Amino acid sequence: MHQLFFVFLTFLLSFPVLLFSGEIVHLKFDGSLNDSAGGRQGKSIGTPIRYTADRFGNPGRAVLLEKGSRISLGNDKDLSFDKDGKAHPFTVEWFQRYDVNGSGINVGVLYKKSEYRIAWNNAFRLRTDDQTNGGSLSRYGSINLKYGQWTHIAVVFENTGLHGIRFYQDGEPVYSLVMKDAGEQGKYLSMTPSRTSLIVGEGFEGALDDLVIHDRALSIGEIRQRALPQVAAEPGTPVMDGKLNDVCWKKAEPITCFLPTDSTVSTGETNTAAYLTYDNEALYAAFRCGLPAGAEAGTEGSVEMFLSPVPNQGVAYRFMVGADGKIRASRTDDSGMVSGATAAVGRDGGFWNVELKIPYRDLNLPLGAGKSWGVNLVRNDKLTGKTYIWSSASIDSDAPDRFGMMICSRPTDLRPFLKRTISSRLERAKQKITGLSAPDAKKLMEETAELEKLQDMDVLDSKLDALEGKIQSLLETNAVVKSGRIEIRIGHSLQKISADLKPFGNVPKREVGISAARKEAESFQLIVSSTDGKPLEDVAVSGLELKNGNSFLNLSWRRVGYVKTLEAPIGYPDALPGFWADPLLPPEKFSIGEKSRQPLWFTIQVPENAVPGIYRGQVKITAGSDKAEVPVTVRVRHFVLPRTLVTAFGN
Repeated sequence: MHQLFFVFLTFLLSFPVLLFSGEIVHLKFDGSLNDSAGGRQGKSIGTPIRYTADRFGNPGRAVLLEKGSRISLGNDKDLSFDKDGKAHPFTVEWFQRYDVNGSGINVGVLYKKSEYRIAWNNAFRLRTDDQTNGGSLSRYGSINLKYGQWTHIAVVFENTGLHGIRFYQDGEPVYSLVMKDAGEQGKYLSMTPSRTSLIVGEGFEGALDDLVIHDRALSIGEIRQRALPQVAAEPGTPVMDGKLNDVCWKKAEPITCFLPTDSTVSTGETNTAAYLTYDNEALYAAFRCGLPAGAEAGTEGSVEMFLSPVPNQGVAYRFMVGADGKIRASRTDDSGMVSGATAAVGRDGGFWNVELKIPYRDLNLPLGAGKSWGVNLVRNDKLTGKTYIWSSASIDSDAPDRFGMMICSRPTDLRPFLKRTISSRLERAKQKITGLSAPDAKKLMEETAELEKLQDMDVLDSKLDALEGKIQSLLETNAVVKSGRIEIRIGHSLQKISADLKPFGNVPKREVGISAARKEAESFQLIVSSTDGKPLEDVAVSGLELKNGNSFLNLSWRRVGYVKTLEAPIGYPDALPGFWADPLLPPEKFSIGEKSRQPLWFTIQVPENAVPGIYRGQVKITAGSDKAEVPVTVRVRHFVLPRTLVTAFGN
């Protein structure tokens, strides 16, 4: 029989909110959860406890928990709140974070296969209070996670002495935190990617119970839908004059909840409103920004609109309008864009007004666009130095999965604007096909010609997706240099490549081509493995000289090493804990283990006096009697990078 341990709901800050529709009920909360069933310690609860709705007062109302009073677990397995000496039962389903500085809250989860589901959190902390041995012992553990890595969490207490938290993503466990029983006070043991068994370190191994995934477990999509703001937009065509006196703006639903980037609590100080509308040619946004009395021209700051044609995914576009009405436009994929967007600005009493028009023809629109748009709206207040954001102030403003949603009351027919998108995709596909072998290229060119005859855009888009996937797969598969038991793939310098044999998106070429200015350094990677997955011994690297007539350049190289991480590295929210490519090790002979690979890091340091031109060479990789060569071409440009600015910190 499992023993009942007390679980404490602990919060870093005091404003977690349980989201339901309707009015918010303010309650007091002291951060503890106790078993009040008959006052018996170690009481066993035989069935999973599940929290699905609020029953405090009127059903369905939200509950705001604040510090001050106690929440208890009663005989009926419901939470109750002590108010005026009376117990008021209620139940909860999931949490949304509303904290002061964006650092996250700590939320506890109930005993024995029961769970709270959480919208997002930056950290999780577990505290258990064990009094079964006549004393009190508290244990703590933490995990730092980014939103999007998990959709809900669950706690398990096992009679083997394990205390565990498991994190789920759409029904699949992705992380676990495990702590030992008594005697390990305050000790954080392990967090690992998990399926069934967890190794918790120090020679101790145990398996956690499989957890019940209730039919109410929230998916990522459901969480986004509930947690992110939405606005309904009506069609309209404003006059672009910066006055905001058009009928469409007067009828539009105002957006007034702008959060400062250093908080997820609205201060009510922004004095900012935004409006959205659209017609058959463009999207429109308007901002009305309050200014203090006597504010001079040029102190208005700027506003920004982030736009994703399909909510929660794809490329986002950024449009910034300054006080002078000039627009800066860019794409989050750094591919650049030529924007036909226009803006108008004006002053109206104590307000600065902005109107922004974004033509559909400037956007790379996917099929399915036009019903709703991912949108984020930003005000940069020059006078206060603060930035205010409509959606997810504590998350990057340019992350499409954190944008709010603009829902069009009457979907726009964007099919005329999709033809340009499809045409450009077909042209890019043709260019990639030329890099394949003749038989593959001929077959795929025939498929492309058939696609160009299709008129149904939905069918064309689907078949083009399949063709692009086939082309990319062939390019990556064929982009391998093989000789004997050695095979080599090329990686660029921004990739973190694991030591296992999982696909990593190698450069679809069999030769290295880079370009550098004089007095510049550039790098690339060669990833070495065996053709049969068996070990390679005494692997050596040579052929580091590149030649351009009578001029020479030399490559340097290092082995990529790995460090073991217990949690996802900062800045890489999708990464799993494990061995992480990081250190660069000395250049010497090495071995590659079974079913493993070894990335090698190469750098070309172009001196200031290098002769411009094309330098060529062959990097040689040997293992025993096997030898493979990778052609390397470096184009040295005529210009020289300027000297680093001399400052008090160095030069």
